[in-house]
Amino acid sequence: MKTNFFEALESLNVKGVFNIAIQIKDDDQVIASVLFNPEISHKEQQKSLPPMLFTGTSEHLGETFFEELLNPVKKTAEGFINKAHYEKALQEAIAPKKSEKSTKKSNVEDDQIETAPAVSKEEMKKNYEEAMKKIEEFNGLCKYEDALKILPSEIDYPEKEKELKKMAIDLDRKAKQYADQLQLL
Repeated sequence: MKTNFFEALESLNVKGVFNIAIQIKDDDQVIASVLFNPEISHKEQQKSLPPMLFTGTSEHLGETFFEELLNPVKKTAEGFINKAHYEKALQEAIAPKKSEKSTKKSNVEDDQIETAPAVSKEEMKKNYEEAMKKIEEFNGLCKYEDALKILPSEIDYPEKEKELKKMAIDLDRKAKQYADQLQLL
C-alpha cells in the first residue's frame, strides 16, 4: 500500500523533530499524539512543549490530520524563531549600553549623575513575594496571561533568574493549552 504521509509531513515546510504516537482504540477511534520540537529550541524549552492530540476515526484523521497539524506547528516554529531573534537583538542592544554607561560614568563627576530613587532590598523582596502570591492566585483561576503580565523581571531579580524563566515557560505553556482547549469547545 502506498501513502503520501511523509510527503505531506515534508510539505508542512518546517524543520524540526516530530515525535508521533498513534493509538488505535476498540471503539474505532484513533488518537494521534504529535510532539513537535523546532530545531532552534533549547532542551529546557522543548520539555515545556505539550503534545498535540488528534482524536477521531481513521477516516476522519486521514482527511484532516495535516490540515489541523499545520497551524500549531508553524506557530511553534515561528515562536521559537521570534524568540531567538529577540534574545539576540536584546544581547546586542545591552552590550553597547553597558560600555556606554561605564564610559559616561568615568567622564561625569559624581554629583552630576542622576539616579533613580533606590528601592531597598526589603521592598524588592516584599514586591517579589506579593507578585508570586498574585501569580499563584491567577494560576489557580486559569488566568495564565494575567500571571505572565505581572511576572517579575529577571533583570530586577537576577538571583531568581532560573526560577522566573522556568515559571514563564510553564505559564506560557499553560496559556497556550488553555487557549487551545477553549478553541475546541
